[in-house]
Amino acid sequence: MTDPQASLPMATDTALAGALAQLSLDEKQTVDRARDILMRQMNMNDVEAYALLTEMAGKRKTGLADMSLQLLKVSRVLTI
Repeated sequence: MTDPQASLPMATDTALAGALAQLSLDEKQTVDRARDILMRQMNMNDVEAYALLTEMAGKRKTGLADMSLQLLKVSRVLTI
């Protein structure tokens, strides 16, 4: 019998890879910086941080890069 949870990381990685493949280098760097902030501030691993960014982008009906840019802007305001 196959464990349904075993295929979850691969499906997430595949979806993420597809989303990241459509981004420019600058956008990928923005997403990576936002991921790093989430990892550091919320004690997440990279998969959890990407999942949260993707969820937030979906709820706001915006792209992954735009959501990441918004997170970076808010982070800068909060750290000043």
